[in-house]
Amino acid sequence: MPSSPRNSLRKKKAKANTKAAGSNRRRLELQPRLESLERRTLLSVSGGTGTPVAAAEGAPFSGQVATFTSTDPTSDFSATINWGDGSSVSIVSGGSITESSGTVTVMGSHTYSDEGSDTISVLITDTVGPSTASTTSTATISEADTMTAGPAVTTTAAQGSTFTGTVATFTDTGYPTTPTSDLTATIDWGDGSTSTVTGASITESSGTLSVTGSHVYGTTGTEAVSVVLADNTPGTDTATAAATITVTSAAVATITPVTTPTISATEGTTFSGTAVATFSDSDATAVASDFTATIDWGDGTSSTGTAVTVTGSAGTFTVGGTHLYSDELATGTATVILTETTPSAGSGTATGTASAAEADTMTAGPAVTTTAAQGSTFTGTVATFTDTGYPTTPTSDLTATID
Repeated sequence: MPSSPRNSLRKKKAKANTKAAGSNRRRLELQPRLESLERRTLLSVSGGTGTPVAAAEGAPFSGQVATFTSTDPTSDFSATINWGDGSSVSIVSGGSITESSGTVTVMGSHTYSDEGSDTISVLITDTVGPSTASTTSTATISEADTMTAGPAVTTTAAQGSTFTGTVATFTDTGYPTTPTSDLTATIDWGDGSTSTVTGASITESSGTLSVTGSHVYGTTGTEAVSVVLADNTPGTDTATAAATITVTSAAVATITPVTTPTISATEGTTFSGTAVATFSDSDATAVASDFTATIDWGDGTSSTGTAVTVTGSAGTFTVGGTHLYSDELATGTATVILTETTPSAGSGTATGTASAAEADTMTAGPAVTTTAAQGSTFTGTVATFTDTGYPTTPTSDLTATID
């Protein structure tokens, strides 16, 4: 039997009620998610106030560095702390981030290696939100150094040689592991000169700071040395240590001839020898500029200064020079003296031979024809000659016999 109009209306109403009930159920199921999303949006982390930090260099700091505003679970947060001193950042979470009444507190731990004022920056991140907030504060790091001079150093140095050694020791009871890169030492060598050293010249071992320096003393004696160790700015701590350095006479260098002069020259022609004589020197640290040399050429003349050269190194030196023999020399004694001018003050002599061959090749010129008066003194040219071998032969070296 066909449905009545009234039954059809009932069915439509029931169907509409069923659809509405389904929508309500879906709305109820989504409601917690919508509320959670709304809470994330409205209550995300915000604000931020940096907490000033006061600590001593070398001492571990642990405490609050910043606060933020949020009611989200602290498990949702992580924070990055830049301590402002060039060290690696710290990333904290878990128990280092707490919340109370909407205030989120960030805690951190760090050790500052040097005194000064540093800017701390803190970035907090809500990893679920997600959202971030940041803030800064100032870390004021106080001086901890309390340096004290160790026992006075007593040592020796050789005159004219480079002394390198420890000149002072110190302890730092306030900051035993103070970075040596933060220290500078000034050494007064006691002879009117000073040196400033840093870096590898200042070392630390088992709480003892050692200062090493290098210096050359020009005279013998006992020198009272003082060393001032200072913390670099903005540090102000200093300490002064004393040392005594006894400067002893340098060992006299032994200079021995290796080769002796053998000079073979020709009169009127400049002799040039780059190796007139060679010497060995027991002072292996000497350089060519440490020497003077003199050459006696065997003809009654000698050369020194710029007319003589000294070359070589590492204990072997060669003397050279130039000379013009004005006359032949059958056999002469040539002598080379090499002297070290450093405090070692050694000297060596090489003795050898010298000779200069004859160069004259004289030829008579045209015959001279002239007149003289009987009973009167005749004065005039009676002959001419040329010397093709030695055109500038000294006339003082010639004799003429007139028949």
